[in-house]
Amino acid sequence: MAKEIIIEFEKGGQFVAELFEKEAPRNTKTLWDALPLQGEAIHGAVTGQSVWIVTKDYIKFEDVHEENQLVMGNTPGTVALESYGPETNLNRSEVTIVYGPRFYPRNPFRGEVPMNRVGLIKDNLEKLLQIGMNIREYGKQKVTIRKKE
Repeated sequence: MAKEIIIEFEKGGQFVAELFEKEAPRNTKTLWDALPLQGEAIHGAVTGQSVWIVTKDYIKFEDVHEENQLVMGNTPGTVALESYGPETNLNRSEVTIVYGPRFYPRNPFRGEVPMNRVGLIKDNLEKLLQIGMNIREYGKQKVTIRKKE
């Protein structure tokens, strides 16, 4: 049975994501070993329907690997682990959660980029869409990611 994580938003909404251990073994291990983690879900500025959580206090940017990547076709519920090195002046890692169908994987540094997919939320995607839209409209929201045991 695949490992699972729980993603819980402060203002309501709890989701289970199945990790892609076979497809992204290094990144899923990196994420799993860093749990539990907390941060603020911030709406994606240039990606459309996604939120991201800065995880630099839990995961070093150099511990994120290019694996199980996809540019187009990342469906709602996709969970990804991303990193930005010193050349971006950010020096951080992020967990990205795609919440809706209007998602375009790009960043201001490189344009369209493949995402390092680590998991997938399969249930309650309507609630995830509502949460994402609320974050877009009203601002960031605290989120906790932990192991489902």
